[in-house]
Amino acid sequence: MNHIRCRLNPEVRLIPRGEEGFVLSPTPLKIWKVKRKALDLLSLCDGERTLGEILAKLGSIKEKAALSFLERLAQEGVVELERHGAAAPLPLVSVVVPVRNRAQQIVDCIQSLLLLNYPEDKLEIIVVDDASRDSTAEQISSFPVKAMLMSEHIGQSACRNAATRVAKGEIVAFTDSDCVIDPDWLATLVSLFADPGIGAVGGLVAPLSRASKLQRYEEVKSPLYQGRQQKEVGVASSSSYLSTCNFLARKRALEQTGGLDESMALGEDVDLTWRLCELGLKVVYSPRGKVHHRHRNRVSEFAKRRALYASSEALLLRKHPKRRRLLYLPVALLLSLALLSAGLVLTSWPLALLAIAPFLAELALKEFRLARLGLLLPLRLLAMSTLRGYGVALHHILNNLSRYYLIPLLFLGLISPYLLALAAIALLAPAIVDYLLLRPALNPVSFSAFYILENIAYQLGVVIGCFRHRTLRPLLPRVRLV
Repeated sequence: MNHIRCRLNPEVRLIPRGEEGFVLSPTPLKIWKVKRKALDLLSLCDGERTLGEILAKLGSIKEKAALSFLERLAQEGVVELERHGAAAPLPLVSVVVPVRNRAQQIVDCIQSLLLLNYPEDKLEIIVVDDASRDSTAEQISSFPVKAMLMSEHIGQSACRNAATRVAKGEIVAFTDSDCVIDPDWLATLVSLFADPGIGAVGGLVAPLSRASKLQRYEEVKSPLYQGRQQKEVGVASSSSYLSTCNFLARKRALEQTGGLDESMALGEDVDLTWRLCELGLKVVYSPRGKVHHRHRNRVSEFAKRRALYASSEALLLRKHPKRRRLLYLPVALLLSLALLSAGLVLTSWPLALLAIAPFLAELALKEFRLARLGLLLPLRLLAMSTLRGYGVALHHILNNLSRYYLIPLLFLGLISPYLLALAAIALLAPAIVDYLLLRPALNPVSFSAFYILENIAYQLGVVIGCFRHRTLRPLLPRVRLV
């Protein structure tokens, strides 16, 4: 446990009550009743001490129970777990790079791999040439790496699987031929396997260049970008997959899954991540392990790629029906929006003002429930927490509308100006909010333009995927009223 540090979210309140206590998370407002020992554990989570040091101080909490408790709260955003490498013999790692027709890019990639801060006797580099038609094979042969030359084009997933079968390493690492690798990439991510429960890890995918506006947009909005915070990947996480351009896994875990699905041209990394999770293995993302990726710099290629990514969603959901998108709909917020809309359409100000009633009712209900628990919180805190929760939910709803239902909304907008206004809000509002949250290195107009184009391209890709695979699963989320 000395390789795990835990930090309590500064917004979370710990409220002791004798031998028990409460953990209060304000946005959205959630409360957990816990034993006093659990409260003491959380109070020591300062991000500096390791979990082992905390448990040694407390003395009476079992390691497995403590870690399970903290992992559940980490999924709720109450705590942040950060795993660091424990002192242990370094394992043999096989780095696999598939490539096709990228003679210059593969040179840059291999050169960066040869500069890794990892013992040479513990490193195997396997480069698989997928029947390139240029000088890629010749370039590979000029480096001290293991070359696998395919006689016919088989696809990157088949290349990775072929290399994995012959790999000598206990850990297999995947990256792409258009990536340049950070020197500490391997050592940083391999150290996380000190936890025997971890089956796979991935890291940050940063842009190789930030010269253009599109590249700076991709820096914060690329599907390859998973954020700046370490987290466990899974259903309840903000990260639901790892990209194969920055992916490490235990070889035996890959063998258990059968490897990448070679029939999938896109989405194969998502599918592999989900199958690893289904085996009960932990999959962890850590931004400290970094690769630099050549993002597309032409708007047409950017839009096409987003549409292609989206088209894979239908096949993924046919393979994993339980992974359908979850749409959270707060009842009070929906009632407020319905009353406000009706008031505006009917030009009835009393009806529009009545939209505040569901909010006040929810506030009163929360006060009543807290009073039953013996908790008295300031009304301002309750109100702000509820409003912030509404804001998060509204962003979630509008983002879903613009990403999955924009085309029908625009068609209906030809009939009703109110629906056209809703389509415009669904396009613009999430873009503005994300700009303020992500703070990209470009102006808001450019960011919003790329954001809107991305959502339109994604919507088209989803529709194409639905037709191709004869399913409506991507358009039919699981709805949860809250």
